[in-house]
Amino acid sequence: MNEALVHGLELVRSACAQLRAHTERADQAATLDSIRRMLGEMIARESVLPAIEIAVAQRLLAVLGEPGRAAADYGEAAATVRAYVRALPAAASAEARRRLDVLATVEHAFARVADRAVSAELGRNEIESKPEDQPVADVGALRRFLAGTQPGEQGVEIIEVRQVARGMSKRTVLVKLRGNRTLPDVVALRIDRKAEDNYLGTTVIDEYPVLRHLWKHGAPIPQPHALEPTGTVLGDPFIVFSAVGGAPVGGNYTAPPRNPALMADIAARLAQIHAVPTAGFPAGPAAAASSESEHHIDREIERCLGDWRALDVANPAMELAFRWVREHQRHGRGPPCVVHNDYNFNNILVEDGHVSAVLDWEFVHVGTAAADIGYLYYSAEQVSSFEHFLAAYAGAGGAVPPAEQLKFYVFWGQLRLAVMAFQGARHLDEGRFHDIRFAITRQHRRAALLRVTDQLAAVGWFDPSLARELEQEFAGTIPG
Repeated sequence: MNEALVHGLELVRSACAQLRAHTERADQAATLDSIRRMLGEMIARESVLPAIEIAVAQRLLAVLGEPGRAAADYGEAAATVRAYVRALPAAASAEARRRLDVLATVEHAFARVADRAVSAELGRNEIESKPEDQPVADVGALRRFLAGTQPGEQGVEIIEVRQVARGMSKRTVLVKLRGNRTLPDVVALRIDRKAEDNYLGTTVIDEYPVLRHLWKHGAPIPQPHALEPTGTVLGDPFIVFSAVGGAPVGGNYTAPPRNPALMADIAARLAQIHAVPTAGFPAGPAAAASSESEHHIDREIERCLGDWRALDVANPAMELAFRWVREHQRHGRGPPCVVHNDYNFNNILVEDGHVSAVLDWEFVHVGTAAADIGYLYYSAEQVSSFEHFLAAYAGAGGAVPPAEQLKFYVFWGQLRLAVMAFQGARHLDEGRFHDIRFAITRQHRRAALLRVTDQLAAVGWFDPSLARELEQEFAGTIPG
């Protein structure tokens, strides 16, 4: 049996056992939602992907002038696809692009069909995850640490601890205090995930000096109070912030209802971030030795391509996308400014229709403004429009980058996200996530591929008509 399928079924088995043992848990609905999501993915993969891949392999052989050697089964088809992807030259020649174009349809068509299968299983939208039962293992150790962070805090007491977010690389815990003198009544802890569980490789230790710089210069972030870098208090390093109101209203692939006023406020906060001086900016978590923006994109592309190559996945759409980026990366260089590099709804707290804070600065660096602006393209289009977002950004004092640079970063932002989505899904398949709700990484991978092919079509490197044909051909083959 496929090893990834074994790990997926083990997660389903474990989640079901928990539901039997804890029938009154507050997060039962979210767990059930994730079980159905994973089952929908498995149904689509087992019943639809083989047929789509055989059809694409047959069309590929016809393109190559070998119509008599049509793929007869899934194993032969998959091997044919992988072999041609790996054999294509690195140069983005017209013929290489044509072959990759044909091959890329398998991801596009399957992603569309799989989304329908998952939706059929769910029958409703994703349910928000609830707090875990034991967010902090040693409350006493945490109290002692907080007591030593500020003068006069020796009498501080902890009266409530509640986990509010479980991200892929960090988790967030709210701690209510009593007897505090300088710390706020509620602090938020941003806690690293253990190295073996954090496939992004980022740490709050690198973030802290950057956050101090941002706070000093008026960026819209919660006040950072202290860093615990050793991991001896809670098992992993963490930062102590002032808690702020509000909550995320979406994510990279989900957006709230149409709200131009909110989008204008998000644009204004981004202009505020980009106005933070780069002089004295610490070497951020995503920065290399140099902080010159004209070099950052070159390093970032090389890092991201290295991450992709390490996955060893023969994916035609991704190969085609990296070729486009490498041909056009000169457009990624521009005037320097502080860049968040993951500026989207999942990292923006909203309260009463306005931005209350911007969180999660693990990818911050000195780059160029178009990186953040282009990254937000799809969210802006869903909530207002990209043109409205650019106008609001300019109205708040931001300098709108040239059109070619924005085009590049819209494309590059989605390719970056796609690599991270593939990394997350690989983490799930290898059994390194121990919560069924991280099955969402499979949905992220599908959504990322659809956006990558959408961008390829926008630049004329992908013909979506064949993908639509395949999607229609196999959409009715999902078992009911």
